[in-house]
Amino acid sequence: MLIYLSFIMAVGLYLSSMFLKRGRRVGVIIFAILFVLTTVGVTANYSHHWGMKK
Repeated sequence: MLIYLSFIMAVGLYLSSMFLKRGRRVGVIIFAILFVLTTVGVTANYSHHWGMKK
C-alpha cells in the first residue's frame, strides 16, 4: 500500500510542479512532504518489519 501511495505522491509532485499556475509552491511543498513521508514509511517497513509477528 505504501508503494502505491509513494507512486501517487511522485506523480502528484510532478503534475503540480509542471501544470499548476496558481498555488504551485504550495502544491509542490505538500506533495514533496508526503512523498518523503511515504518513502520513509517504506524504508522503515522494510527495516523494522512492521505488521509481522515474531
